[in-house]
Amino acid sequence: MKVQMLCGVAPPLSPEWEVVEEANLKTKLDYKDNSVDLIYCSHGIGYIPHELFVEEILPEWYRILKPGGTLRLSVINYLKVIKQFKDFHLDIMKVWETVYNAEAKNAEAIQAVAQPVIYDETNLKLILSNAKFKEIKKWSATKEKYKDRSAKKLNGRLISLNLEGVK
Repeated sequence: MKVQMLCGVAPPLSPEWEVVEEANLKTKLDYKDNSVDLIYCSHGIGYIPHELFVEEILPEWYRILKPGGTLRLSVINYLKVIKQFKDFHLDIMKVWETVYNAEAKNAEAIQAVAQPVIYDETNLKLILSNAKFKEIKKWSATKEKYKDRSAKKLNGRLISLNLEGVK
Protein backbone atom coordinates (compact mmCIF):
# COMPACT_ATOMS: atom_id res chain seq x y z
CA MET A 1 0.00 0.00 0.00
CA LYS A 2 1.25 3.50 -0.89
CA VAL A 3 0.05 6.58 1.00
CA GLN A 4 0.54 10.17 -0.10
CA MET A 5 0.50 12.46 2.94
CA LEU A 6 -0.13 16.20 3.17
CA CYS A 7 -0.59 16.68 -0.55
CA GLY A 8 -3.00 19.60 -0.21
CA VAL A 9 -4.85 20.11 -3.46
CA ALA A 10 -2.43 17.99 -5.48
CA PRO A 11 -3.95 14.90 -7.08
CA PRO A 12 -2.65 11.43 -6.22
CA LEU A 13 0.56 10.53 -8.06
CA SER A 14 -1.35 7.64 -9.63
CA PRO A 15 -4.51 5.61 -8.87
CA GLU A 16 -2.55 3.18 -6.69
CA TRP A 17 -1.89 5.90 -4.08
CA GLU A 18 -4.17 6.62 -1.13
CA VAL A 19 -4.26 10.27 -0.09
CA VAL A 20 -4.34 11.64 3.46
CA GLU A 21 -5.10 15.35 3.71
CA GLU A 22 -3.73 17.76 6.30
CA ALA A 23 -6.90 17.76 8.39
CA ASN A 24 -6.50 14.05 9.16
CA LEU A 25 -3.12 14.42 10.82
CA LYS A 26 -4.33 15.64 14.21
CA THR A 27 -5.51 12.17 15.21
CA LYS A 28 -4.30 8.61 14.94
CA LEU A 29 -4.35 7.54 11.31
CA ASP A 30 -6.83 4.88 10.28
CA TYR A 31 -4.20 2.33 9.29
CA LYS A 32 -3.10 -0.79 11.13
CA ASP A 33 0.39 -1.03 12.56
CA ASN A 34 2.95 -2.17 9.98
CA SER A 35 0.49 -1.97 7.07
CA VAL A 36 1.96 0.59 4.63
CA ASP A 37 4.81 -0.03 2.17
CA LEU A 38 5.55 3.57 1.23
CA ILE A 39 4.65 6.98 2.64
CA TYR A 40 5.34 9.98 0.47
CA CYS A 41 5.10 13.63 1.46
CA SER A 42 6.09 16.37 -0.96
CA HIS A 43 6.66 19.78 0.62
CA GLY A 44 4.00 19.21 3.27
CA ILE A 45 6.12 19.00 6.40
CA GLY A 46 7.52 22.48 5.87
CA TYR A 47 4.15 23.97 6.79
CA ILE A 48 3.58 21.99 9.97
CA PRO A 49 4.99 23.20 13.28
CA HIS A 50 8.27 21.40 13.88
CA GLU A 51 7.22 19.98 17.26
CA LEU A 52 4.00 18.54 15.83
CA PHE A 53 5.90 16.85 13.01
CA VAL A 54 8.65 15.39 15.21
CA GLU A 55 6.57 14.43 18.26
CA GLU A 56 3.28 13.27 16.72
CA ILE A 57 3.22 12.93 12.94
CA LEU A 58 6.56 11.21 12.33
CA PRO A 59 6.00 8.56 15.04
CA GLU A 60 2.56 7.88 13.59
CA TRP A 61 4.00 7.43 10.12
CA TYR A 62 6.62 5.09 11.58
CA ARG A 63 3.89 3.08 13.32
CA ILE A 64 1.95 2.38 10.12
CA LEU A 65 4.97 1.60 7.94
CA LYS A 66 5.81 -2.06 7.48
CA PRO A 67 9.25 -3.20 8.56
CA GLY A 68 11.36 -2.41 5.51
CA GLY A 69 8.81 0.21 4.43
CA THR A 70 10.01 3.56 3.13
CA LEU A 71 9.25 7.13 4.15
CA ARG A 72 10.01 9.45 1.24
CA LEU A 73 10.10 13.21 1.93
CA SER A 74 10.59 16.26 -0.22
CA VAL A 75 11.16 19.75 1.17
CA ILE A 76 12.32 23.04 -0.28
CA ASN A 77 16.12 23.11 -0.41
CA TYR A 78 16.69 26.66 0.72
CA LEU A 79 20.44 26.41 0.28
CA LYS A 80 19.93 25.76 -3.44
CA VAL A 81 17.36 28.55 -3.71
CA ILE A 82 19.70 31.05 -2.03
CA LYS A 83 22.59 29.99 -4.27
CA GLN A 84 20.47 30.52 -7.38
CA PHE A 85 19.25 33.85 -6.07
CA LYS A 86 22.89 34.94 -5.79
CA ASP A 87 24.14 33.26 -9.01
CA PHE A 88 21.40 34.60 -11.24
CA HIS A 89 20.63 37.89 -9.48
CA LEU A 90 17.00 36.82 -9.43
CA ASP A 91 14.09 39.03 -8.58
CA ILE A 92 12.80 37.92 -5.17
CA MET A 93 9.23 37.80 -6.53
CA LYS A 94 10.26 35.22 -9.17
CA VAL A 95 11.90 33.14 -6.47
CA TRP A 96 8.78 33.41 -4.31
CA GLU A 97 6.46 32.33 -7.12
CA THR A 98 8.63 29.31 -7.93
CA VAL A 99 9.19 28.15 -4.38
CA TYR A 100 5.68 28.64 -3.05
CA ASN A 101 3.50 28.21 -6.14
CA ALA A 102 2.10 31.64 -5.38
CA GLU A 103 1.77 34.89 -7.16
CA ALA A 104 3.78 37.37 -5.16
CA LYS A 105 2.87 40.75 -6.50
CA ASN A 106 4.05 42.70 -3.48
CA ALA A 107 5.43 42.42 0.04
CA GLU A 108 1.92 42.13 1.54
CA ALA A 109 1.24 39.02 -0.56
CA ILE A 110 4.46 37.43 0.67
CA GLN A 111 3.61 38.14 4.31
CA ALA A 112 0.12 36.66 3.91
CA VAL A 113 1.49 33.16 3.19
CA ALA A 114 2.27 30.92 6.15
CA GLN A 115 6.01 30.87 6.65
CA PRO A 116 7.60 27.44 6.40
CA VAL A 117 9.80 25.47 8.73
CA ILE A 118 13.21 25.24 7.10
CA TYR A 119 15.01 21.91 6.92
CA ASP A 120 18.41 21.19 5.51
CA GLU A 121 19.93 17.82 4.69
CA THR A 122 21.81 17.52 7.97
CA ASN A 123 18.92 18.31 10.30
CA LEU A 124 16.35 16.30 8.34
CA LYS A 125 18.65 13.26 8.37
CA LEU A 126 19.08 13.70 12.12
CA ILE A 127 15.31 13.95 12.66
CA LEU A 128 14.73 10.76 10.65
CA SER A 129 17.55 8.96 12.45
CA ASN A 130 16.17 9.99 15.85
CA ALA A 131 12.79 8.60 14.75
CA LYS A 132 14.47 5.19 14.18
CA PHE A 133 14.67 5.36 10.36
CA LYS A 134 17.65 3.65 8.76
CA GLU A 135 19.34 3.80 5.36
CA ILE A 136 18.60 7.52 5.08
CA LYS A 137 19.60 8.82 1.67
CA LYS A 138 18.65 11.14 -1.17
CA TRP A 139 16.19 9.96 -3.80
CA SER A 140 15.54 11.24 -7.32
CA ALA A 141 12.18 12.73 -8.28
CA THR A 142 13.02 12.36 -11.97
CA LYS A 143 13.98 8.70 -11.57
CA GLU A 144 10.72 8.05 -9.71
CA LYS A 145 8.87 10.02 -12.42
CA TYR A 146 7.05 12.14 -9.84
CA LYS A 147 5.52 15.19 -11.47
CA ASP A 148 4.99 17.32 -8.42
CA ARG A 149 6.96 19.82 -6.35
CA SER A 150 9.70 17.28 -5.60
CA ALA A 151 10.90 17.82 -9.19
CA LYS A 152 10.39 21.60 -9.20
CA LYS A 153 13.09 23.68 -10.89
CA LEU A 154 14.27 27.27 -10.79
CA ASN A 155 16.40 28.32 -13.76
CA GLY A 156 16.63 24.67 -14.78
CA ARG A 157 18.00 23.49 -11.42
CA LEU A 158 16.13 21.32 -8.95
CA ILE A 159 15.20 23.16 -5.76
CA SER A 160 13.95 20.29 -3.61
CA LEU A 161 15.77 18.25 -1.00
CA ASN A 162 14.49 14.69 -1.39
CA LEU A 163 15.33 12.22 1.39
CA GLU A 164 14.04 8.79 2.29
CA GLY A 165 14.45 6.45 5.21
CA VAL A 166 13.57 2.82 5.83
CA LYS A 167 11.79 1.45 8.89
